[in-house]
Amino acid sequence: MIDRLIEFFDYIVSLFWQLAGDILFAVLNAIPVPDWISDVGPNLSAMIAYASYPMWIAGIDVGIPIMCSALLIRFFIRRIPAIG
Repeated sequence: MIDRLIEFFDYIVSLFWQLAGDILFAVLNAIPVPDWISDVGPNLSAMIAYASYPMWIAGIDVGIPIMCSALLIRFFIRRIPAIG
């Protein structure tokens, strides 16, 4: 008996969240898209073309993963009780 009650409550909560999500998406889809959005694609591709070469010269494509992995290793080493 209690299992059916829990399943019913779970069904009601799931139905509520599904309905809330549907309402949110319907409201967001009702908002019109501004005209300037059509200009974003070409401008973004031009900006990427101008910014990618200096970033490549600076070595950001290699440096950021090295820095992130070093910080992650340092974090895990400090969690070891005998060492950190």
